[in-house]
Amino acid sequence: MGTVRLFKFEKPAELAQAAASATSKLVAESRQHPFRMAVSGGRIARLFFESLGQEFTAQPELISSIDLFWADERAVPPGDAESNYRLAAEALLARCSFSPGQVHRIRGDLSPDLAAQQASTEMLEANGCGAGQIPVLDLVQLGMGEDGHVASLFPGEPLDVQESAAIYRSVIARKPPPHRVTLGYAPILAARNVMVLASGAGKEMALEVSLNSEETPLGRVIKHRAATWIFTDIFSREKTLNGLKTGSI
Repeated sequence: MGTVRLFKFEKPAELAQAAASATSKLVAESRQHPFRMAVSGGRIARLFFESLGQEFTAQPELISSIDLFWADERAVPPGDAESNYRLAAEALLARCSFSPGQVHRIRGDLSPDLAAQQASTEMLEANGCGAGQIPVLDLVQLGMGEDGHVASLFPGEPLDVQESAAIYRSVIARKPPPHRVTLGYAPILAARNVMVLASGAGKEMALEVSLNSEETPLGRVIKHRAATWIFTDIFSREKTLNGLKTGSI
């Protein structure tokens, strides 16, 4: 297993604020320009985006240095209630002065295969990569589902699919809406930083399994990366996690 930096919180709002603060610190300290980051949806994402908006409002000079991508998207129009883009647009983009060229949404209003192709091409071009190369993002922010899925990478995929070098690919999800586009494992594993926001009821078993094996998509990410940050409000204060680094950011 790779190294896990685990940060535990009592409340989702505290988790979201800490993750947003860590993100703004990474942007401020980065020598990469632009700072390329991919974000996810999920229940904790709105709090994270709102907190990140506060960070960027306080440090507006950071905004112009960011290229914003998505870790996954549902096959819906950008204004649909199920759209991950819409969530970020309402909670983050509406609060901050991102230029259109900085925002690289996945076209959920296209067919999933075409949307995946276009998103892959756009990410390669934005990172100065050629066909067949894996772009290196500065940060990938992920949530975690009750089954340990991250982005729209779900358990049970064949090994050859998991090991694909695809940047983005279309998937049929186990939960509605089923048709989606997801960042593949390759760019997630290659990213300079991966930050997982594991929040919500019914996820303790999935997180525990993920921290100890690669049976889940999150477990695979942890095992095959040098380091992964996990921000969580799932474990009780009394829960001991042997061998994991915890502490302040």
